[in-house]
Amino acid sequence: MSGHLDSHAVWLLRRALDEARSAVARGEAGAERRMERLQRVVARAGDGPPEGDTRAALDALARGTAAGSVLLVGEEVRLRPVAAALDPLGLTPHYAGFPGAEAAWRRIAPFLTVITLEDTGGDGRDVLVDIAGPPLPPPLCLIIARALDPATRWECLALGATRCLTEPLDPTELAILTASYLRSRASPPPPLQRPERRILLAEDDAITARLVVHLLERKGFDVHHFSDGQAAMDAAEAIDADLVILDVNMPRLDGFTALAQLRSLHRYAHRPIVLFTSYDREEEKVRAFMLGANDYITKPFSGGEFLARVMRLLEPASAR
Repeated sequence: MSGHLDSHAVWLLRRALDEARSAVARGEAGAERRMERLQRVVARAGDGPPEGDTRAALDALARGTAAGSVLLVGEEVRLRPVAAALDPLGLTPHYAGFPGAEAAWRRIAPFLTVITLEDTGGDGRDVLVDIAGPPLPPPLCLIIARALDPATRWECLALGATRCLTEPLDPTELAILTASYLRSRASPPPPLQRPERRILLAEDDAITARLVVHLLERKGFDVHHFSDGQAAMDAAEAIDADLVILDVNMPRLDGFTALAQLRSLHRYAHRPIVLFTSYDREEEKVRAFMLGANDYITKPFSGGEFLARVMRLLEPASAR
């Protein structure tokens, strides 16, 4: 399986499979169906095309004229607000029901796919297995739902969704998310030509945040601090940070989830990201590195060591 999936996708699948196994053991309704979906994705990844073929297919999607199309899967009445929100971006909407979703996706090759999770016509997770599961995810795939519990969110991400959004949708948020992704795929970010390095800090503890900001600003960094993970995610594209520091335990969006979402963005796919927390447990460190963290710092920490770790991550590769 790991031959066709990156470490982030492998970790998501393992997490979702663990959740599904526990649900089966508890006898929860729908748990066996969830297991079946995930096992289909695992089998598909193991028997998928060679890595070169996968890359070629992804490149073709990125180059194609389909960058102006959006596929909306589910009840049209629920998806019309999505089409209206994306209309200013010039994306052409195409509607499809659950039975015809895979055929429509392969015909249109859309830049964006939006799928309703639960509908009268079926279950959006089955569509994800058909079109969005690894090893060949679409450029951008969103799941929208009336409500989302943590286990369902993990499952959707493991099956290939880029983001999960709850209704009622914020049209502005949806348009900004899509526009930023469209820009990031159109061309790579330009080389940094700023006198100051920007650091995005997400930390809900006021004392720790003041200390970190003080240490970094003394070194000339431009620090953008947010007290919860969701606020940091909302501002990440606009800030274009050179390095991101995430606390693990935060309101609205924890550090692990924020890390996974940042790694799914083109701009932050290779930027250094540091997690820090009061917990010094092996399983948390392993989880952080599996999700793509470059470093993991435990509290309380030494100011000198903290700065040394930050400076090391910001060194040009040739200087290491």
